[in-house]
Amino acid sequence: MLPVEIAALIASLSPVEREVYVRMAEAAIAGAPAPTTEELCELTGLSSMSSVPQILSRLEKRGLIRRQVYQRGRIVTITSTGLSTARPADTSPHWRDRSPAPHWRDRPPVPSPSIHSVRSKAPSVARQIEQAARHEGRALPDFLGDLVYMGFAQFRAEQEAAE
Repeated sequence: MLPVEIAALIASLSPVEREVYVRMAEAAIAGAPAPTTEELCELTGLSSMSSVPQILSRLEKRGLIRRQVYQRGRIVTITSTGLSTARPADTSPHWRDRSPAPHWRDRPPVPSPSIHSVRSKAPSVARQIEQAARHEGRALPDFLGDLVYMGFAQFRAEQEAAE
């Protein structure tokens, strides 16, 4: 894309879209992590957390950015410069991108277990999970989903090593 085309695209953005783009570009230039959804909501005055991913999708569709989305962060590449934000510390795959185990392929996707099901089977384990999620400042469903994913990945690795 030519610089004139990029400038025209940026000029056509809404003020909020432009602010999000500028913040992502600043982070990429600095080699810093991409601003979080919460940070972008605060910076732009958006009240709905779902607005930020929608804005990022629009910026991506217009060819201004590329995204790699993880469960707890993202890498954003500014297409005009090729610069990217820093890799997040947690690169667990986003729950929408996790592929099911082969024997689950014929079944519909199943969400992570609720903390209630863990609590009913192992109350002390449920308390430990809740404490760990709070300690890390993470939402309990996200934390529990990551535990399930990591546990299953470890389980598979151990099975493969045994073969």
